[in-house]
Amino acid sequence: MQYDISEIPNLYRGFRSNAKSAPDTVCYSQAILSTPLQPATSERSFVGRRYGEVLERVDRVAAYLREVGIQRGDCVAIVSNTRPEWVEANLAIHA
Repeated sequence: MQYDISEIPNLYRGFRSNAKSAPDTVCYSQAILSTPLQPATSERSFVGRRYGEVLERVDRVAAYLREVGIQRGDCVAIVSNTRPEWVEANLAIHA
């Protein structure tokens, strides 16, 4: 998928455009971590997150941020380890 980056006003709109044009395409894969009830195996398992699914999650977080009074131009901090949800939160802030 190619596009002129100058035509995309912000990160969220670029992501949304990609997600709308290919909602069933895998956006990223996330490792399934072991738990006490499900110990790790010798092979790591991954689950694919599709663009459409990620867009829904991003839009829910964006709606929540608006609901609690966050407005365009407000400063928002993300306190998190490096993980896919950090990217989703960042996209939601830009929505």
